[in-house]
Order: sequence, then structure tokens, then C-alpha cells
Amino acid sequence: MHERLRAPERVLNYFPVYKSDEQPEDYARVKLILHHPFREISALKQFGDTRFDSFQEAYEYCRQACVHEAMRTIKQMFEESDTSEDDEDVAQSWEALARQLPNRDVATHIEDPDRLGDRQFDREKDWMHVGRYPDLNDEFWEVMKTDFPADITARSSASPEGLERKQRQLFDLIIGHYRSVLAGENTSQLLINLDGRAGTGKSHVIMLISATLDRMAQSAGIDKPPVVRAAPTGVAAYGISGRTLHSMFRLPVGRGNAVDNFH
Repeated sequence: MHERLRAPERVLNYFPVYKSDEQPEDYARVKLILHHPFREISALKQFGDTRFDSFQEAYEYCRQACVHEAMRTIKQMFEESDTSEDDEDVAQSWEALARQLPNRDVATHIEDPDRLGDRQFDREKDWMHVGRYPDLNDEFWEVMKTDFPADITARSSASPEGLERKQRQLFDLIIGHYRSVLAGENTSQLLINLDGRAGTGKSHVIMLISATLDRMAQSAGIDKPPVVRAAPTGVAAYGISGRTLHSMFRLPVGRGNAVDNFH
């Protein structure tokens, strides 16, 4: 618990606090802002038909011509301040202010069960444990992957007829090549680089090709899927129902030259 300097209650507090002898123009501008309504800041330099060149001149005129009950110096405000406030008082004052919002008083407020922090149960619960977890076992992720294996089955509801021209060329090339492999023909290795900007349909055509090849393999009596999908990042791998390159090839994840120790 600690004490803090507290200014008298008011509608608006401002920061930084300027000193009249060191920043007279800023000091005068803030004083005018606090005590005169305005649409544009330049309007504070005008009183009736009289317009001033600086906020300081306008403030000096205001002190002579205007009467403001709350027009007090910064020094007077701090001399009247109360330093007995603690953290509990601050929390209670904010809660009291929040209850002044529409439909927030006890009589009319209706709790929203789907809004975290809106329920009385949430406000009364001790949340100090949040963010504190025991050290995880080294085998944790291995156990999780065994107990909850990822589903990397290729699924696609698209059809070849709905593909764009270049997508269809790629589809026909790969499907035709695998059809030749299943027929026992002597085929050369097929190497293809598929690239393009985000949103051009790369994942879409990859999933359709993978699903089609899986069906062809099952029809030929092959249980093992003929396609292995992998990507360098988890997000990219998730988009094609695949695995990361590190997971597939068991590459070590570490700092420095950890890959040099991989054999």
C-alpha cells in the first residue's frame, strides 16, 4: 500500500501539468480549455469581437472579464489535495463511476453470461493463479500427439470442372502421371514447382489433387496414401492438412548451429 497525491474531484483531469512561469502559453491554453467550450482550439483566443494573438493574452483577459468558480491555480489544487487514498479506494471509485453508466446499476443491470467479466461470479473469483503453470514434462507433446493424432486426410468438395485453366492443366498433368504409374508404365520422375500470390488457389488445387490421388490409390488396392503434404510453417501446413517439414523429417528445433548436430 502506498500514498499518492490526489487532486480535488472534478470532471476532467489533464496531463501534463504546465507551470505558468515556465510554459505560459501552454498553461494559458489548458486553462482556457478547461473553462470555455469550443469547437476549434483557435476559438479560445476570441472573446466576443475581440481576438487575441496568443492564448496567454486571451487568458489574462479571461481572468479579468470572466468569473469561474473553479478557476484556481495548480498550486492551490495540490495544497488542498488529500494524500490518504490507497489502491482499494481507487478501485472502489472506478467501480462507483462504472455503475453510473446506462443499465449498470444494481436495479436494472442484467448479466451477460457470454461476456467475460460481466458476471458477478467472474468479479468475485480469485484470478491470481492465471498465467502460472507448472513445468511441462519433456514427453508432454509426444504423449499428446499419440493420444490425439492429427487428422491429415485430404478432403475436397471441389471438382476438376471448377478449376481455372492453369489449375486444370496442373491437375491433368499430375493425375495423368499417377495413372501411368498405376498402369505399370515406365515413367520418369515428375518435378513441379507451384507458386503464386496468396489467394490464387494453391491450397485449393493441392487438396483436390491429393483427394483424387487417394481415391485412385484406394481403387487400385493401395492402402497407403500416395501423397505426403508438408510445409515450412504450421499455418501453411494446416492449410493443406499436412505436417511441418521439421515434424516430417524430424529436424531438430533449436538455436545456433543445432542443425549441425543432426545426422
